Amino acid sequence: LSDRSAFEIVETTRRERGRTAEMSAVYAPVYAPWMI
Repeated sequence: LSDRSAFEIVETTRRERGRTAEMSAVYAPVYAPWMI
C-alpha cells in the first residue's frame, strides 16, 4: 500500500470506530464482551 492509501484506510477505520463507539453506548450490555 502507498502512504496515501494507508492514510485513507486509517481515516475510514477511525470513522467506523467512531460510529461503533456511538452504537456501543446503546448496545454495550449485549456486545461489550465482543468489543474487546
